[in-house]
Amino acid sequence: MRIKWPLTAVLLASLALSACGSLDAGAPEADENLSVRETAQRLITNDVAAAIGLGSLDPVCEEVAQPFHGREFRCSATSDDSRNVYFIGTVEQDGRVALESSNILLAADIPEIEAAAIGYVNQQLGTVFRVESFSCGSESIILNPERVFSCSFTEPSTGDVFDAEVRLEDPATNAVTVIIAAEPN
Repeated sequence: MRIKWPLTAVLLASLALSACGSLDAGAPEADENLSVRETAQRLITNDVAAAIGLGSLDPVCEEVAQPFHGREFRCSATSDDSRNVYFIGTVEQDGRVALESSNILLAADIPEIEAAAIGYVNQQLGTVFRVESFSCGSESIILNPERVFSCSFTEPSTGDVFDAEVRLEDPATNAVTVIIAAEPN
């Protein structure tokens, strides 16, 4: 997920989420001059939380005393259900703050992960199950440090539903490994 926001919010800015998805949103309406820390925290509180769609985020960011181009800083945010999202922020040349997180999987990206997961299952088992057999839900996912999350696999011939554990091995390529429970639910 990569997000940009201007330090001085006089002009319209765009919000761009990538690596785990994409979304466009507007900038604040008021003429404000915010610090790097304030900008990043507002971005996380408003736009990132809205993009994730899992409730509010309570951010904490490092203060950046000298906001020169390329300066990195760290932020974290706690969700309503006490899960943590981690960001690395960068001050960009055009005066924007870029935030990147590797532990958010946006709802819009779930179908790609499901396709990768069923592809893995088919490769391991020598089968040709369709992607509709695999479901990881329709909400964004805040990944744990191991990047493991729960999904389900439905055996098409019987309709039996099995728990499936998916590990996102490489967020850049959506490479996954999958473990399907031995017994149905």
